[in-house]
Amino acid sequence: MEEIVPLSSGHGPVVLDIGGHIGAAVVYAEPSTVGEEIEIRRRGDRWQGRHTVVRLRPTSAGETVAAVFESLVAGAYEVRLPANDPTGKTSSFV
Repeated sequence: MEEIVPLSSGHGPVVLDIGGHIGAAVVYAEPSTVGEEIEIRRRGDRWQGRHTVVRLRPTSAGETVAAVFESLVAGAYEVRLPANDPTGKTSSFV
């Protein structure tokens, strides 16, 4: 079954439900990645397909390119652009 990718919600703030041990990650990306899916996992876990789309996002300083992952348990994570990088290269953050 083909996945349906939601359309951009347009310009505006991202609403996040965070607090306690639950947070979010904002992953800044290159403009060439707008529209690409980016995947995230806890460091050491296997890739399970949790992903979001890299979008052009408004900020108080102008526009930036970023992906937002909500509802993440505190810890160390890795992200990758699986469609663009057949080598499996990842970036890590805490």
